[in-house]
Amino acid sequence: MPCTKCKDGKYKWGETGECKYDTKEACEKANPKKYSEMKQYPTPLGKTYEEYAKELKESGLNLLGLSMNGGTNSDLYQLFDNGKYAKSKMIALDNCFKYKMLPHINMIVDPSNVNEIPNLLEYIVKTALKNNIRFSPTRFPVMIRLKSIGKMGIYRDTYTYNINELQNIVKNLHGNNVTFYNTIDGHLEKRSMTYSFPTKAGIMLGKITDWSVDDDGCPDSGSTRRGILTDNYKVAPFFEYYIKKQGEL
Repeated sequence: MPCTKCKDGKYKWGETGECKYDTKEACEKANPKKYSEMKQYPTPLGKTYEEYAKELKESGLNLLGLSMNGGTNSDLYQLFDNGKYAKSKMIALDNCFKYKMLPHINMIVDPSNVNEIPNLLEYIVKTALKNNIRFSPTRFPVMIRLKSIGKMGIYRDTYTYNINELQNIVKNLHGNNVTFYNTIDGHLEKRSMTYSFPTKAGIMLGKITDWSVDDDGCPDSGSTRRGILTDNYKVAPFFEYYIKKQGEL
C-alpha cells in the first residue's frame, strides 16, 4: 500500500510523503486520485511508472542496473524470478531511454534462456531508436551484462557457463571478430570480460561474468575489485565475507 506508517505512528503517502495523517484511511481518502492511479499503474510510491522514472531522473539518477533475466518472455521470468514480469521490465527500459537514464541490462543466463538474448538485444535497440537514443562507448555507454549462475546462497540449480562458454555465446551472436578485454577499472579480472559490438543504434557494450564456484564454494575468490562494507564498517572481500557470514547463521 502507498500509505505507510511513520515512526511517530502517523501515516504518509509513499516513501517521500509527509507524516501528517492520523490513520491509513485518512491518508487514502486524502489522495483518492493517486490511489486510483496506483491501482492501474502499481509502483512502490503510488505513481505511474513514467511519473516515477521522471522523478528519479529529476532527482539526479543517471545510471541504473536493470535485471532482465527473462528478456521479453514472461514465462522465463516466471522460471527465474517467480513472476511474469516481461511487460513491466520492458516499460522500465523504455522509460530509461525516454528520460535518458543510462541502463546497464543484467541477464543471468543458463540453457533455458540463452536463446532469448537475441530477442532482448533487438528490443533494446528498437526501444532506443524509438526514443531517439544513440549508443556511444563514451557519451551513452549502454551495456548488456551476461552472467552465469553462482551456486552459493539461494540460487537456481542449473548449469553454470564458464568464461569460455560465455565467450562462445557472444561470438555466436556477433561473430568471431569480437575482441574481449579482461582489465576492468584497472583490475586484471579472471572471471569477467568486456567487449563491444555494432547495432543500428550505435556501438553497444557488453560484459560477461563467470560465477562458477571453486572448491571452497566461492566465485571470483581473491578479487581486488569486489568488496563489501562489514558490520564493523570495514571493507572486506565480498564473496569470502558472504560465505563466512553464511556459515555463522
